[in-house]
Order: sequence, then C-alpha cells, then structure tokens
Amino acid sequence: MAILSLTDLRTRILARSHIQTNLLDPATNTSATGQDTLDGLINQAKDDLVAEHNFTWKRGRASFLTSPAVFRHSLPADFQRPLAFYVVNSWKLDPLTLNEFRSQIQDAGDNTGTPVHYILGNDEVEFWPRGADTVELDYYKGFPDLVENGDTLTVTSGVPVGIGTIFQEAVINKTLETIFSDFQHDERS
Repeated sequence: MAILSLTDLRTRILARSHIQTNLLDPATNTSATGQDTLDGLINQAKDDLVAEHNFTWKRGRASFLTSPAVFRHSLPADFQRPLAFYVVNSWKLDPLTLNEFRSQIQDAGDNTGTPVHYILGNDEVEFWPRGADTVELDYYKGFPDLVENGDTLTVTSGVPVGIGTIFQEAVINKTLETIFSDFQHDERS
C-alpha cells in the first residue's frame, strides 16, 4: 500500500464504513461539517496510537550551548514535552516553573555556573544558573495534525516511511472503530 494523503485516508475510511460524510454530523447533516468531524477522528486516532506505544521514532534529541550571556534558547519545532535535560557527561537538570524560579532564586541576574535547573515557556527553555556548558535534551516529538488534503502521516506527522503503511492502516482501523462505536452509542440512546 502506498503512503496515503488525508484525502485518500478519508476515501478509504468512508468506503469501508459504507457511510456518507454528512452522517458524521447528524446535527447539521452537511458533508462539510462531517468532513471536519472525520478529519478530527483521523487525527485523534493518530495521536492515540502514538501515545499508546513507546515508539523510538517519537523521541528526539537536541543540544544547547549555554553561556552566561544567553538567557533563552528556542526549543525544537517538533518538541512536545521533555524526557530529560542533562548536562553532557554530568547530571540531569531539575524543572522549575517561572514562579518557583522567582521565589527560590535570589539575585537571579548574578548567578553563573553549571546549570542545575531548566524553565520552560513560550517554545523556549532557560537554564539556571547560566554557564558555558552543553545541555542535551531528550524529548517526545509532537506530531502535527493532518489538515491539508495532501498531508501524509510520513511527511506531515513524521512517521517513518518504513512503517508508514502499517501505521496508516492502524489509523484507518482505529478511526473506523471510533465511528462504529459512536453509531452504536447513538442507536442505544
């Protein structure tokens, strides 16, 4: 099976379920809203599958060269949440919220040294104290939603090509499972 676009995924799911797009939105009974619902179900299935399994490809690694003069560093574009920050060949850094940082660190501007804390905010990270070190980040990647008709799981969401066809089949099946579960629930109500 080839790598499928969002349009192809919709087509396969609708063909296997034998339903029309408008049935996915019984409130308005329109195909446009039904397509939005189907896209949401596809993306939810993708996110659920990624979360359920400990895939090594959903992890990333980044390095930061710290210095006393650099306060903030940009996080990788695909960063979702940290596994660990650590100083190379040394220790793991502890997280601090901005409020904890403000309440615990006295005279913050003058403190330099090898980092022991990190503070996350606004797609950036700050290390404390500030020193000239290399900090490594192991993190979970975020997988963007399929939005455009031509978006694919391998290009848009970062699923490795080698398992792309298996993964997209799992997304199709999980989406169908949700659709049929929702229809059964609606019939019982």
